[in-house]
Amino acid sequence: MPDEDKTRPQLLSELAALRQRVAELETPETGNLPAAAEERAAVIEKARAETLQASETRYRRLFEAAQDGILILDADTGHITDVNPFLTDLLGYSHADLVGKTLWEIGPVKNIEATRTAFAELQSQAYIRYEDLPLETYDGQRIDVEFVSNIYIADGKNVIQCNIRDITARKQGESIIQLRLLFEYAAEHSLEELMQKALDEIGQITGSPLGFYHLVEADQETLSLQAWSTRTQQEFCTAEGKGMHYSIDEAGVWVDCVRQRKPVIHNDYAALPHRKGMPEGHAKVTRELVVPTLREGRIVSILGIGNKPSNYDEKDVELLTYVADIVWTIVERKQAQEALCRYAEQLVAQNAELDAFAHTVAHDLKSSLGTITGFAQLLVNRYETMSPEETTEAAQYIFRTGQKLDTIIEELMLLTGVRKQEVIPEPLDMHNIVQEATHRLQMLIQDQQAQITLHNEAAWPNALGYAPWIEEVWANYISNAIKYGGQPPRVDLGAMMQADSKVRFWVRDNGPGLSTEAQAKLFTPFTQLSQVRANGHGLGLSIVRRIVEKLGGQVGLESEIGQGSTFFFTLPAWV
Repeated sequence: MPDEDKTRPQLLSELAALRQRVAELETPETGNLPAAAEERAAVIEKARAETLQASETRYRRLFEAAQDGILILDADTGHITDVNPFLTDLLGYSHADLVGKTLWEIGPVKNIEATRTAFAELQSQAYIRYEDLPLETYDGQRIDVEFVSNIYIADGKNVIQCNIRDITARKQGESIIQLRLLFEYAAEHSLEELMQKALDEIGQITGSPLGFYHLVEADQETLSLQAWSTRTQQEFCTAEGKGMHYSIDEAGVWVDCVRQRKPVIHNDYAALPHRKGMPEGHAKVTRELVVPTLREGRIVSILGIGNKPSNYDEKDVELLTYVADIVWTIVERKQAQEALCRYAEQLVAQNAELDAFAHTVAHDLKSSLGTITGFAQLLVNRYETMSPEETTEAAQYIFRTGQKLDTIIEELMLLTGVRKQEVIPEPLDMHNIVQEATHRLQMLIQDQQAQITLHNEAAWPNALGYAPWIEEVWANYISNAIKYGGQPPRVDLGAMMQADSKVRFWVRDNGPGLSTEAQAKLFTPFTQLSQVRANGHGLGLSIVRRIVEKLGGQVGLESEIGQGSTFFFTLPAWV
């Protein structure tokens, strides 16, 4: 056996010496030819054996030092006859674990048939290359690999050598590039569909069947569940909660990423001492990786994946953090696009309102001016022949019509101010505001002998708003309740806290009530309902709606025929 440490030049030198000895044995001067032939054959065999051994040694060194996996298969049975250290390290098996197994025993279960088919092709072709035969590690992790295989004869038997390269990182890179195509997907799909698609792609890349996406509100204390991956919904989780808002303090251990402001890995979820119980129907979690996305120092979203067959590691953290950043960029852009669409729809609606406004105001102004000019012309033409009573009546018509014009102009100015003026909501002294509103209506209250009652005013919740505008809201609601209430009018005012952290203020009258059709139209801008607005011009409630919505609230009413009506508005609570 030659020394394995001999260099190639040394081996070549010894081989040359052997050849020289063979040449000497072949000369006529050797004398004993049979003996010379035997010696010659022995020398040749020794040279052949040493050359073969040297070649085997060099091959073994390359085999064991290779930075790609090498798998030797029996070409007849598909059993593994040898495997190099790089591949055993890659798969997490020992050499003894792999030798004797078939190729399809170390591939994912779902690809057994594909692997058998590939082996049949390997048997019939001298060279073949695959990228769709992923291997499975000892701990169940999938590894994407590239097979380059060829077949040759060794010791009289067909042998297949598979050179195997780990291309998981490359495949992930290609998948991430595919994620960027979500920008195109977003153009034709809703934000909810977009987020679910992103979670599905991430789950495929990381081998994680669970996936969820939360938005974090500006207060950094409130979460909203926006999306689950398709597999999470279909295979694992039936718990309710999508779209819900809840406090971070009520959430489970996955929000550690918010508290720590960095990605968190829980590879032994069941052993976490601070974990909370799962709601009914929630998927069982074995391990999870959750990363926050930050913008300008504020956490804006949380992306989580779970139940990967093997432990999550820093490579997963790096990948998911990068992906989460892409997803948020797309989500943010989609939110902006949807906001623009809503704004465009609002513009269309406002243009329609402006058309109605122009028609209504032009009609009211023209009618009022016609009344004034008509009676003024009457006074000019017939003043000398008119009785004192006729003169007084004509002057009163002109006066009342002028008051109506003044009211319209004031409301137009208020509407313009509400549309253009930006205000900062502030705590309201609602008791004082209601007093100011009723003081303005004192003459109407006395004339109609109306009774105004404030229910439990001392316990009214505090609210945020803009006092001059809210006074207009109260004045409009109360005046309508008096004008269209019973005889005599009884008007009740009250307030209550709602579950959505807003305060509802209400005005209840004892009038005839409104039909469902009338209720649906009442707050439509510049719409006048003849059965309840015989003396109005349709701007008041439109202004009320504008004011309340601009301050972050809503308007509405509850009414039944014969049971009176309750008009209400909401404002953000001040706590």
